[in-house]
Amino acid sequence: MMSGAKSMETPRDPLPPIDQVPAAHLEGRELPNGWTVLGQVPKDATATGGNFSFAYRVRNKSGVDAFLKALDFHAALTGPGDILDRIEGFASAYRFERELMTECTARRMSRVIQLLDYGEVTVPEAGVISRVPYLIFELADGDIRQFQARLGRFDTAWMLRTMKHAATGIEQLHLAHTTHQDLKPSNVLTQDEGNEMKLGDLGRADRRGVDGPSSEFPIPGSVTYAPPEQLYGAFGQTWEERRAGDVYLLGSLAVQLVVGHNMSALVQGALPKPFRAGTWSGEFAAALPYLIAAHADVMTKFRTRAADLINLPEVVEELSAAISDMTFPDPLRRGHPRDRAAKTSSYDVRRYVSLFNRLATAAEYRLRKGQ
Repeated sequence: MMSGAKSMETPRDPLPPIDQVPAAHLEGRELPNGWTVLGQVPKDATATGGNFSFAYRVRNKSGVDAFLKALDFHAALTGPGDILDRIEGFASAYRFERELMTECTARRMSRVIQLLDYGEVTVPEAGVISRVPYLIFELADGDIRQFQARLGRFDTAWMLRTMKHAATGIEQLHLAHTTHQDLKPSNVLTQDEGNEMKLGDLGRADRRGVDGPSSEFPIPGSVTYAPPEQLYGAFGQTWEERRAGDVYLLGSLAVQLVVGHNMSALVQGALPKPFRAGTWSGEFAAALPYLIAAHADVMTKFRTRAADLINLPEVVEELSAAISDMTFPDPLRRGHPRDRAAKTSSYDVRRYVSLFNRLATAAEYRLRKGQ
C-alpha cells in the first residue's frame, strides 16, 4: 500500500481491454461515499503479490487521500484448474480479507493498517462483468525497505522503533486470535515520514477457528522468509505453530534490518548443500542439529555486524539474545525464555514489545545526548 500516482513523465504500460479487465479502468471514476479515483499506483518491481488486483490512490470530499485495492475478476477466470474453484477461491479470499480488516479496524489496532471503506463500483463499458469490488485503506508513505534505502545510513533508534511497532502489531493480531503469517519488510508500512509503522497485507493471515484462503497451505506466507519447520514439511497448522511462525518472522525482520538479508536465507546459505530445504528429503528432526549449527553461525555474524553499526554494547547484547530466541530453528525452543520456563505459551510477544520499546528509548536518549 504505497502512496502516490505515476508521474506525467513516466511511460505507462498499455491497459488491458476494459471489457475484460474493468478493474484496470477506474481512474477518474466516482465511487460511493464520496471517493474519487485519482490514478493508479505503479507496482513496485521488487514486491510480490498483487497479481489479482489493481492499486489506486483515491480522495474523499474532505480531501483525505487513501489507497484503493480493486479486485481483478479476469485474473480469476484465467489460468489452470477448475474455473469454478478459481472463482470461489477468489471470492472467498476477498471476503476473508474484508471481514478481517473490518474487525481489525473495529478493534482499533493502532499498528495494523486500517480499512476505511469497501464496496463495488460499476464500469458500464465493461459489459457482462461490470462491477468491481474494492477495499479502501488508509494511505502509507511506503514500506520500511524503501524508507531505509532513502535514509542511506543505519539508524539504530529507527530500527528499534520499527521492531517495537511491528511487534505491537503482531501482539494486537494475536490477541484477536489472528496470525499474520507473511511478515516481511514489504508488509511493514510507513507513515508520518517513516516515524510510524503499521502492518499491512493480511491476505495470508489466519483466524483461529475460521477457514481462510491460506489455512491449508504448508507454507502460508512467502517461501523466501518461511520458518524452518515450514520449509522442511513439519508444520502441523495448529494455532500455536502459527504463532511460532509469527515470532520467527518478527525476529527475522530484525535480522534483515541489520544485515540486509532474512534469517532463513542466511541459514540456508550457511548449511551444507545436502541439508538445505529442497535438497533434504529426511525428517525435520534429523535436520535440526545442522539447522541449529547454521543458526549459531549466522547469529555470530549478526552480533559482529550489529556491534559495527550500533555503538551501544548493552543494546547489541540484548538485541542479539532476543533475535536468537525468536528465530531458533526448533519451534519447541523458540520464544522468550521466561515464557518457556513458565510453561505458558512461548509465543507471546508482549515481552518483546517491552524489550524493543526499552532499547529504542535508550538509543534515542543516547542520540539526544550526542553519544
